[in-house]
Formats: sequence, C-alpha cells, structure tokens
Amino acid sequence: MLVVLSSFRRLRVAMLTGAMLAGMFVALPLADGGHQDAAAQQAQPWIDFNTALGPYGEWRKHARWGNVWVPSYRDRNWQPYQEGRWVYTEQWGWYWVSNAEESDWGWVAYHYGRWIKDRDLGWAWVPGDEWAPAWVKWRRGPLYVGWAPLAPDEVADSHFDDPEIWMFVAVGDLAVTRPMLLPERQGATFVRETVVVNRTLPLRAGNARIAVNPGVSASIIAAAAGRTVPIHEVRPKVLAGTRGVAGAVEIRASEIREDRARRRRGRERMRETVTERTSLAVGPVTTIPAAQPLGPNEKGRLDDLPLRAAQGMAPVAAAPPAAAEPSSLLPSLLPALLGGLGITDKQPPESKPAPQPLRQRARPDRQRKESSTAKPTAPKPPTMAGPTAPKPPSAPTAAAPTASAPAAASPAGAKPLGFDTDKKL
Repeated sequence: MLVVLSSFRRLRVAMLTGAMLAGMFVALPLADGGHQDAAAQQAQPWIDFNTALGPYGEWRKHARWGNVWVPSYRDRNWQPYQEGRWVYTEQWGWYWVSNAEESDWGWVAYHYGRWIKDRDLGWAWVPGDEWAPAWVKWRRGPLYVGWAPLAPDEVADSHFDDPEIWMFVAVGDLAVTRPMLLPERQGATFVRETVVVNRTLPLRAGNARIAVNPGVSASIIAAAAGRTVPIHEVRPKVLAGTRGVAGAVEIRASEIREDRARRRRGRERMRETVTERTSLAVGPVTTIPAAQPLGPNEKGRLDDLPLRAAQGMAPVAAAPPAAAEPSSLLPSLLPALLGGLGITDKQPPESKPAPQPLRQRARPDRQRKESSTAKPTAPKPPTMAGPTAPKPPSAPTAAAPTASAPAAASPAGAKPLGFDTDKKL
C-alpha cells in the first residue's frame, strides 16, 4: 500500500532515521569506496541543513515546497546573490563568494538548493542536496550582464523576464572586486535589452554528478573590460557526504556546532579559501559576439573555455514538459463542444485590468544612493560581431603586465555589491 507523507512528516521521519543510523554507520569507511545505507544518505542532509541554517533564519511551511528556510534580518528589498562577488575558476566557471555578513550561512544556501520568491514569505530557500558554484541564470546584452537566483526545475520559465528578480552590472564590471549594481528602477530596461544566455548546468557521468556555472564567457567580460579576468583557486566548504567537489573541505554537523562555539569565544573559524592565481588569467576575444538566447528546452551550455569539472561529463537531459491536466484542457475545449450542440456563450468577454506601472523597489539609502535629478549614463558599448562567426576566445594564458583600459563610468544610482574587501578569504 502506497503511503504519502506530508513534507513535515517526511522531515521528522528523516531526522529520526538519520539519528538512529548515525550511530550504526559512523564507523563505516567512506574514503575507500564504501557507502552508507541509502536511508542514512537521504536523512543526513536534512540534519546538516537544520544545523547550518537554523540560527540564521526560520523554517517555514510552504504549501507547494514543504519546509523552506527564510533568512533573518534581511531588508524587505534584499534578494539572494546580492551581498558578495563573482570570481572565475578553471574548475567550475563563475563562483559566488558571500560577503562577511552572509558567509555563516551563504556557503550552504548559495551552493545547495534553489530560491523562490513568495508573496507572503518573500525570498525563501528550498532545500536540495546537489552542490554548485552558484544556482543562477544569466542575461546578457551589448551593455549589461545580469544574474538571478534559479528556482526549482518544476517552476516554469515565464518568470525569467520579471525585472524584480534580476541584478545587473555593466558587462566589463562582472569580475571586479566591488562591482556596481545598476539601479533597480531601470530593471525593465535592462531586461528588455538583454536575453537569457545561460544557467547553472548540471552534468553527469555514470553515477557521478556535478554542476558548473559557465555563465557569460570570461573572455567576453575581459574584452568589455579591456583587461584580463583573473583566475581564482577556491576550496569551498561543503556538507559532509557531498561528492565530486574538487578541493572541498567537508563539514559535519558536529563541526558546524563547534565552529559556532569557537566564534563566540573569538577564535578563528573555518572558512572557504579563495586565492587569485597571479600566473594565469583569461584573455579577451577579438570581437564580442552577439548574445544567443537559450532555446526553449536548453538547460544551459558550456562555452569555449574548458572547465576541469566538465571533462568527461555530459549535460543532464532536460525533463520533458509536463502533460496538461484534464481540468486545464476543459476550458479550451468547452466552446467547441457547446458549438457542436448549437449552444453559444452569450456572456460578454471578461474585461482585462488596465496595465499597472512597474512597481519600483527603493533601496535603503545606506545601500544605494540614487540621485533624483541625474540621468544614468550608459557605459560605452563594446564592438559587436557582424554576420560572420567570431573568433574563438583565447584559453587562459599567463597574465602579462598590460596597461588596463580606463573603467567605464557607472550610471547614476549604481550601488556596489555588498562585499567586505577586508574579509579574510
């Protein structure tokens, strides 16, 4: 007999099961190829999520997604992947580094699971046990590049054009230490002048899985910036049991608690390490190609810059579109059925509401200082490709001392990403 448990009951059963199995399997070796019981593998992430995120937010019940996590002390206009910066890696592509304020929980919530924007809860994190350098989607145009949190795969792509979920910078500013976020009040313009070009891409080879984030090619960013893009070496923190993340430091639930106590005593805490490789950098393409939008069933794409984690791996096949439920087909078929019986619908068509102006979300003065009179000055557009195919981007090369091009002027109202430059990485 099939028994369907609610999300809360599943969580409770998983935690109890994990607690019992932890004592049974703690002595089993894992490094030599052994593996835990399947039930223990499924239960452990839920225990670790609660330990890692519990002190920094609240678990709430969602009608569709079950238990979701909402971070505490966030401004109502806050959104994920806003407080930090992007660094480029040879291993996974673009990696999100949280600032000091969010680093205690960002190593989990920005690298596992997905984010949803709920009318009542605001931004909420949906748990997931697959690791990625970041779970985001990307837009690009001649002048701007943008990113937004990636929702669960079951969510339709219709929200991709919602200006309120996107953050934009000038193309050449993506890799700088303190990129200037462009004003949200111009979000509709930025969305209109860009297309969705990529998203975090899950890969698979047999039972091995990993996700990479090519995003916008680093060689395009280098061309727009007029300088090479630095390559970084990252040793991320991951939850115990996470497989396939090169150089990662596994953190168990007991170590999370010990680290929290160590911080309260003022001692050094466990950190991810981010190191710039001074001998390597990504060079620019000769001509910036026009942005090519993702296809309807395209779940991301690799670019011409090889990523180590992608070697020998293939993209996970996109799930076929869900079939329409019978109830959703009835309204479209009803007029034809009635017409065949000689019955017509005499009711007037339903009036559509008048279009409403775009709701502007004002940022706090401490985060974004906008001028009420100055008009934004768009950065100078890079050279775009003609009908001929662009030359392939150069592979990572040794960084030579070259004269950096002057940075393009940022539009009025631009705001730096909340990244603490004094943070010890």
